[in-house]
Amino acid sequence: MRAWKILSILVASAITLPNGIHAAGNISGSVTLTDLAPYQVGEAYNFATQTPGTGNFGDFYFLNQGSPDFWANNVGQQGLQDLGAVPLLSIASIPTAGYTQFGVPAVVGHSYVAIANTGEPGDYIFFQVTALTANSVTINWIFGSAAPGPATPATPAPPSLLLGLIGLAGSGLFLAYRRKARA
Repeated sequence: MRAWKILSILVASAITLPNGIHAAGNISGSVTLTDLAPYQVGEAYNFATQTPGTGNFGDFYFLNQGSPDFWANNVGQQGLQDLGAVPLLSIASIPTAGYTQFGVPAVVGHSYVAIANTGEPGDYIFFQVTALTANSVTINWIFGSAAPGPATPATPAPPSLLLGLIGLAGSGLFLAYRRKARA
């Protein structure tokens, strides 16, 4: 029976389950940012504390100077990028490059990723524009250190190895049964 226990361990370690679980602690919500006058509370937002503020506050801000844009060019703000017309919950990875601090157009239906301000290292804001007027933008957002979408499944063991282990496991089951039948 010792061989059966070793074989069971080998089979269990050869099967890799996909990882769809992300870092605990992600928070989410919806917020409307406004651009009614320069430096008005409500044009920027700190997603970690869920606090509205002015343009020189938080992770990024909304500004319409002829076109509705997101900006992240003040002290502590690190940048953002437009990911295009993709569902917010389908974002499965965090881009390592391509962030800008200046004038990223706000487009209804587009999803974005922003690097959280320098006081929150390793965190990001994933958001999608759900409504847009000349003076405001409404977004659904997720704040955390992991992308909100499903992780890419782990690569399974090569079929020949997996089939060989299953074949051995099947033989082990038969031998274990046969042994019990004789006893």
